[in-house]
Amino acid sequence: MDPDAVVQCPYDRNHQVRESRLPYHLVRCQQNNPQVSRTLATCPFNARHRVPRALLRAHVASCPDKLPLELPPDPEEGHGQDCPHLAAPPVPGGLGRRAERAGAGGAAPVHPPGHQGGTCPSPATGPTPPRPRRGWR
Repeated sequence: MDPDAVVQCPYDRNHQVRESRLPYHLVRCQQNNPQVSRTLATCPFNARHRVPRALLRAHVASCPDKLPLELPPDPEEGHGQDCPHLAAPPVPGGLGRRAERAGAGGAAPVHPPGHQGGTCPSPATGPTPPRPRRGWR
């Protein structure tokens, strides 16, 4: 992409803008042209792509900036032998009497959000440690 290449503004066809300045121009031109802005939609893959709302599906299907999406694993396959989610993590300090009487803390699988069966990924390194707090300077 040549930053000095000139492109046409989707809001005003008389505007010729350098590609490096296009994001700034789009914001300003969108505010100055609310009627045209209502008829255009923004591409989910590249915010510089403004297309008529009626043509958005066709654009999304053929957008050059679209990356191939990774499909989730098939839920029919089940877990592998070395699935890190099959055993419940240890609870520091024990569960407490109320939780033990209720039967909590069994060997129910603990999965990360969005995990759906299939071959489980390699064991994670654990949760991200909290960021250190900064004091007032």
